[in-house]
Amino acid sequence: TVGITHHFCEFKEPHLCDYNVDCPENTEYTWQQESYRSTSYMTHFLPRPDNSKYYYSVYYMYTDSSKGQPGHTSKFVFPNIRAPAGKSLYFTYYITKNNGKLQLQSKDSHGNNMELFEESGEIESRNWNFACVNVHNYSRKYTYEFIATRGFGVNGHIALLNVGFKDEYCQARSISCNFSNPMICQYYNFMYSKWERVQSGNVSGSINDVYMQASPTYNTHGLASPTENITNSCVQIRYKIIGSCNLTIYNAFSKKSLFSVVSHGTTPWLIYQVYIEKKMPTKFIFLTQMVYNIYYKAFGCSVLLDYINVTKNKCPSLVCPPGTIKCKNEYCFNASKVCDRVRDCSDGSDENNC
Repeated sequence: TVGITHHFCEFKEPHLCDYNVDCPENTEYTWQQESYRSTSYMTHFLPRPDNSKYYYSVYYMYTDSSKGQPGHTSKFVFPNIRAPAGKSLYFTYYITKNNGKLQLQSKDSHGNNMELFEESGEIESRNWNFACVNVHNYSRKYTYEFIATRGFGVNGHIALLNVGFKDEYCQARSISCNFSNPMICQYYNFMYSKWERVQSGNVSGSINDVYMQASPTYNTHGLASPTENITNSCVQIRYKIIGSCNLTIYNAFSKKSLFSVVSHGTTPWLIYQVYIEKKMPTKFIFLTQMVYNIYYKAFGCSVLLDYINVTKNKCPSLVCPPGTIKCKNEYCFNASKVCDRVRDCSDGSDENNC
């Protein structure tokens, strides 16, 4: 018996996976099989897979953006699949920056398409990322198509490491997230140094007794949200900083910093909020690193994310916790930091009139 309903496809034995590749006639941009054992230059560009001691025996499928033209597509197809009841479709993917997008679509026998997943190379990821989708109709057969679209970059890749069904419920991709589920709404680390999910045991003041934490020393830690189209919505981010840290938040699609703060000491749990009016693709990037300053001796650094909430409506007036003061740009900072020669407000209002 073949197919991904019976085998988790790791691409070493293609006949067990029962897939095919649609090869357009007008382009060389197409899905290909490769392994880490190969001497191909591809093995130098892709990150090593997690939890794989013998990674050189791992196989994958990939597209190469040195071939074809921007906008060319190639489909990697699993035909006539009846999903096992109660299972979700899992896969691991990798996209280099500026090298297009990866989509997953399901198609029924009538030709009706449903988009299940889409991600593009807006950031330079250094890790393979996992994704999953829930399959709601188990009584019909569908064709599942992984569609790679070439971007404008060169020498880049879109790749799949494995594909198959698991007896696990898939938490939906969502920017709104309280991190209570281990799948963390399919947020992902894209730097070598990683944010970690921490169960606080009701001692940290987090809302759900669980949060994401980064504790950088020399390296920057980067966390990325899934991509969503957001419009007329308020985004609220609850965070806490311990030690000497910088936290920067920006939208990968606009490349514009939304919020950046340097903090020394320990803050209470604070809220950053931003109103997004026009419909636009949004992927929040959270970067943090340790900060060294002549006025403060660095004694470690941790940044905690409690939740990200996206709600329709404009943002409410921000109420600062006791012991903090509001910047003119709606950010709360420690009152003891006024006139300390360190700019805590991005508008500089904490160091004015000193």
